[in-house]
Amino acid sequence: MPSSTLKGIANRHRLLMALCVSLLATPLFAQETVDPALELYYSANAVYNRKQYPLAIPIYNEFLSKHGKHEKSQLARYGLGMCQFALKEYDQAIPQFEALLEEKNLDAKISRERLLLLHAQCLLFTNQKDEALKRLLASADTFKPGVYRTGVLAAISDLYFSKSDWPNTISWAKQLREANPSPAQSIRAGYQEGYALYQLNKLPEAIAILDETKAQAVAAKDEAWTTRIGQLLGECHISNRDLDKAEAFLQA
Repeated sequence: MPSSTLKGIANRHRLLMALCVSLLATPLFAQETVDPALELYYSANAVYNRKQYPLAIPIYNEFLSKHGKHEKSQLARYGLGMCQFALKEYDQAIPQFEALLEEKNLDAKISRERLLLLHAQCLLFTNQKDEALKRLLASADTFKPGVYRTGVLAAISDLYFSKSDWPNTISWAKQLREANPSPAQSIRAGYQEGYALYQLNKLPEAIAILDETKAQAVAAKDEAWTTRIGQLLGECHISNRDLDKAEAFLQA
């Protein structure tokens, strides 16, 4: 084979190799420019998912300070609030949740109902009971049937019970018992309603509710509630001048 031909083949091989090297150096398909905001956001989420909340907080804060108008800003603020809530930094979580509740177009990934409950819990844990009650009452009718609705009803009933507001305790505890609550919620609500009726000297009604609730506690094998309700039933029967029944409950 003539030398000129061999040189031509060698040159073509070198060109082919150079082309292959250049293709390897070029990204497959044109890669989009990496969004530094998303890098920061996903970094915070990764740390949050590992439950390293103290480390996630400054990353979320950096994201929000630099990219407060980003499409992920609501989710970042929610993540920040959840970190603070997990660390029991309730006073710092409150403004995060309040800012989200003020959003008219809340990100679909954030449950407004859950957000309302989280915010109310923060208010309760920071001893802002009146404000928590006000917020819960204002939003109670917006909750759909389910765990969040029973949660808000339970919180309202607890708050009225703690304030010794017996008529409202009866009203909200009854609503909770009729809202398909968990067994624990039902037992607590039954006790609160029965106790409130006892305080108002409505003894037959109190005894009826407490008998029903005690049966639930026995079925749930909850000894603490069974004992507590039994003692209150004893007090109800004493006030109702039925000493035989009172003695049976008080000695149990």
